[in-house]
Amino acid sequence: LVASSKTMASIAGKAWRLSEQSDGTCVIAIDLPSEGSEARLFAQSGCDWTDGIGTVISETRSTVNENQKWRLQLHEGSVLEKSDLVGKSLKDGFFVLLNVRSQRRLYAQRDADLNSGFGATNTGPVFDDQKWWCADLEDGRVTFTNLFSGRLLCTLDVGGYGSCEVGAARTNTPEDAGKDASMSSMPKSWQFPDPNDHPRLPDAFFCDKLDKLVLAETFSGGDASLDRLWNFEEGWQRNREDQCYTRNNVTVIESTLRIEARREAPPPQFPTPTDETHIPRYGGGFTSGSLVSKFAFTFGLLEVEARIDARKPYWPAIWTTGSQGDWPHNGEVDLLEFYQSPGPTILANIAVGGRRKWEAHWHESRTPITAWPEYFFASDSGPACGVPSDGWHTWRFLWMPDRLELWLDDRRLLLGPMSRYENCDGSGNPFKAGNLQRVRLNLAVGSNGGDPAGAQESRYFVRAVRLYQGSTGTMVPFDFRPNI
Repeated sequence: LVASSKTMASIAGKAWRLSEQSDGTCVIAIDLPSEGSEARLFAQSGCDWTDGIGTVISETRSTVNENQKWRLQLHEGSVLEKSDLVGKSLKDGFFVLLNVRSQRRLYAQRDADLNSGFGATNTGPVFDDQKWWCADLEDGRVTFTNLFSGRLLCTLDVGGYGSCEVGAARTNTPEDAGKDASMSSMPKSWQFPDPNDHPRLPDAFFCDKLDKLVLAETFSGGDASLDRLWNFEEGWQRNREDQCYTRNNVTVIESTLRIEARREAPPPQFPTPTDETHIPRYGGGFTSGSLVSKFAFTFGLLEVEARIDARKPYWPAIWTTGSQGDWPHNGEVDLLEFYQSPGPTILANIAVGGRRKWEAHWHESRTPITAWPEYFFASDSGPACGVPSDGWHTWRFLWMPDRLELWLDDRRLLLGPMSRYENCDGSGNPFKAGNLQRVRLNLAVGSNGGDPAGAQESRYFVRAVRLYQGSTGTMVPFDFRPNI
């Protein structure tokens, strides 16, 4: 078993009993030591992910609620060329575990934590991490192994995330510990939504808690309207990057924001830095654009539709920073970062303050770009005129009083309870109510993006920034100085 140090949970049960119901559904349960009781798997249709999936202890003959009923949908067809999950060969076909009440499908992503990267979703096509192999045991019980991640559906001997007591255990052997094998043997049949098809979000997003669209920036007012909601960074900013930010590198074309990085000398008012802490890592020689929102918010769902150029040496980002205190103790959320780490990588990060000033403590999700199909992300600069039609995706930041979540399309990349994000110096939690976050969109060059030798230009497109809130959220105008 390979498990992160972030969780103390271990496997308590992985052999499930299926009890067929008169309506053709079944109950998926683990027998408990106490006679006549069982732990039933359920998936609610409500808003709160902490209660959205788990097990509930019930008497064996007690009434079965709708959220405890599942349909095992058998899909024919080979899903992997080879597999040796749990030492057994795969048969053609796989099961999708569909909850009757919520219509949510069980999934298990590749994650070291038993209770992270696991849950139920009702959005999009049937992804490989929603496909399960059901193996019969000699005593009549079954095991469920996820075809994408190789994780076993199991109960936990201690509580998982929130009130969940169910997870998915890695099936790697102990000698695999420490190896980065999470992205090996990628199924060739891995599916993804058409870029023009925006699937319905998980029901945890659009419900009573997040039913109010409070901001919709679709750039329909053209270039002249940008000053209404955005400030613009200028000059050489951070990370010893190789670009100088200017307002001229940011435009709106066909109701789409375009940030353009160009190989050219910086404006004379912004000479290339020569001091050790700011000198560009590869010598500079580029200009680009960076926007900082004039609005700020606390709690809600931030959604950004964008198209990135997934090539070296570019470093596009969608991120937020807090309005109270200095970085990083004011909190930073990176919905998107793309750079070389060491190869092309999609990152989703949350930073809090360390024990010293200017020291960050990172909670990271790093996914090699090879984990997605070849043409999932664009690998070109896009047209000099007009707006490209390919490579569009939606990045989301769900900020609730009890947790933070980061998503790419309908894939959750990072999840953590609010208690995880305390500053290490004891100064508190930067994501508690009151510390509003501002939104940043920028395209960096060099530094973590890699050596820009031979690079000429790149374009980063954004067609929408939306914010949904409910009774717990706040969104207020907030004019930030652009050069902090």
